[in-house]
Amino acid sequence: MKAHIRIEGNEAADKLAKEAAHDENDQNIVYKRVPATTVATEINKHGLIKWQSQWNSTVKGALC
Repeated sequence: MKAHIRIEGNEAADKLAKEAAHDENDQNIVYKRVPATTVATEINKHGLIKWQSQWNSTVKGALC
């Protein structure tokens, strides 16, 4: 026995999922959301670049 039998919401979700899986026009989906970890990585990278620039331009490392 299938798990979603006779549960109306689950049967509708299954039907929509099957339709979406077989719809050839929607194969070029582009997701515009960026994971928070990617944003954090970029922020850290820019911080390190700025720090390295300050380190390279100072005569006393303690000022950085």
